[in-house]
Amino acid sequence: MFACPFCAAQYPLKPVLIGKTVRCTTCKNPFRLRADGIADKAEAPAVPSPTTPQPVPQAHSQPEAPSAPANRPLSQPTPKAGMTRQQQEARKAMSDHLALAMGDVLGLDDEAPAEPAKPGTERRTASERTKTASLNKPKSSVLGKAGIKGKKSPAILTGEGEREAANSRRWQFGFVGLVVFVGLVGWLLMRHSDTNAAVVAFTTELPRQELTYGTRLPAIQARAWVGNVTTFIDLPNPRVGQVHELAAATISEPLARLKGLVFVPTAERWTTPDVAAWLSKQPDSALAAINRKFEHDGTVQVSVKALRQALSAANAGDDEVTIIWTLLTQPPAVIPNAGQPSRSGPSLADLVTAGNVPTIRWCAVSGRGGTILSDNGQRYTTEIAGFQGLLVSFAGEGWPTGWRFMTLSSTK
Repeated sequence: MFACPFCAAQYPLKPVLIGKTVRCTTCKNPFRLRADGIADKAEAPAVPSPTTPQPVPQAHSQPEAPSAPANRPLSQPTPKAGMTRQQQEARKAMSDHLALAMGDVLGLDDEAPAEPAKPGTERRTASERTKTASLNKPKSSVLGKAGIKGKKSPAILTGEGEREAANSRRWQFGFVGLVVFVGLVGWLLMRHSDTNAAVVAFTTELPRQELTYGTRLPAIQARAWVGNVTTFIDLPNPRVGQVHELAAATISEPLARLKGLVFVPTAERWTTPDVAAWLSKQPDSALAAINRKFEHDGTVQVSVKALRQALSAANAGDDEVTIIWTLLTQPPAVIPNAGQPSRSGPSLADLVTAGNVPTIRWCAVSGRGGTILSDNGQRYTTEIAGFQGLLVSFAGEGWPTGWRFMTLSSTK
């Protein structure tokens, strides 16, 4: 700290004030600070009186430019002729106030001495004034986005804004890339799963020898477990559902009743081989009365209706009942053989009636825009329709492996 040589006002000692002529903010008198911390009185610059007449310049002489006082602080304005001392002091006070405000905004220390410190207190630093000013100033800062008088803001000077924007873009690109990667992996897994491969295999182009008229439709149907599926040659964008499993233990008891029996389609029931041979010779008009007699006499037989009820009681769902009823009642697919007699596929019903019950896995398939190949009696025709079906696979001794359609039909 040092004292004003005129009024003894106390000021903090700053190296930037040494050797400069500054003015006391209390008594307004100029002084100069020495290196040893002592302030000496300085002569105030002469100010012409408003009543003193100004010298008239010579005709051929150039007027001398007023010389600026040496070591004048930045905050002290240059006095102008014709100004009273009161006007000069008011102008200087305004200049000091503006310099202090700019120092607070820009975070710089002013070179002019600060106001005298009160006893027991110390002058605030520039950083503290800046913090206080930032809390008290309105939201719309005087700096704005471009700073004051073309000066760049701290974010622009340090490049922090550019780095944050670049990091944000990297995160966005990384997130989009991750989503695309996960979607692609999921698509590839679905594309190459067993169930999707079964859908693709059903519509794969047939060998040349099986494309002839009369052979093509049976060759397509032979790709399913049974021979009554609709002959689609295109199943675009199929929606393959979740794979379900029907354990053999769940359906063993209802299907055990079919062991040793033969299915008679016209009578819609299973019965003993000798009764089945006799029923197959009866006219359709007599079947209703015969069925009633069987049920009354207790003849060994199982109707389709009774089997469905037994499967539902064993907690088999509608789709599972449809799968079991289809494999038990529909004939196996006919496998064409070019130049050779056609042959039938594996009879799944024979495996069940022999007492071999499998574990069944299945899933639903549906979609739109499928292409159906039909035979109009002279040539093949195509039409577009929706599709739905059930893909099935079996697990059990003696059962064929792989996924195939058990049902496949068109929808509106």
